[in-house]
Amino acid sequence: MPVFFQHTESNLQLLVWGMQEPATFFEASLPPSIMKSAPRHPDRRRQFLTGRFLLNTLMPDFPIDDIILADSGRPFLSDESNQFSISHTIHFASVVVSKTKAVGIDVEVVSERARRVRRKYLGEDEELLLKNLSLPDHSSDDHHYTLAWSIKEAAFKAMHQTGVDFIRDLPIERIDPIENSWTVKIGGKASGMQINARFVGPVCLAWAVRDAEGRG
Repeated sequence: MPVFFQHTESNLQLLVWGMQEPATFFEASLPPSIMKSAPRHPDRRRQFLTGRFLLNTLMPDFPIDDIILADSGRPFLSDESNQFSISHTIHFASVVVSKTKAVGIDVEVVSERARRVRRKYLGEDEELLLKNLSLPDHSSDDHHYTLAWSIKEAAFKAMHQTGVDFIRDLPIERIDPIENSWTVKIGGKASGMQINARFVGPVCLAWAVRDAEGRG
């Protein structure tokens, strides 16, 4: 079982999986009832099935049959019995689950893409913060920008809101090292969130946690 990374805190569990298996592996491991909801496109189908498989891996009693999609495309449970978030990138998938907190997760393979589109999600002050950030063993700009993008994606997912401007509403104010990871302070609409990020091999992983009151 290619568990790539696993982490548990008092209020959440998260898992990163290396997607090596074909879709048929996940089809055999999941109840037939969810297959009617699975997309037909091969890549999207594999991602759909992997996410639900990982939810069941973390919590064998997770009600995956009850997952529905918001208008924004965000998967959720109508009874809100579990808060969760799913993310996919090339060859990797991740999930985070919490009983008590709203959560968001993002996993990204480090690449030049985040650097190329940085003007869409980073302000000038944030770029300066990144340039002054020391990333042991990860000195390229691609690592810095992938880290910032992943942080903001995780925060956005935990907000459960639409119409969010990544520069105006999710300004990164601080990134502090702690052991092999970073804690992040974001202002704006994400003010007060608990955000962590780390590099795990070729990927950057970020997860955000907020109080569940007032979910939108």
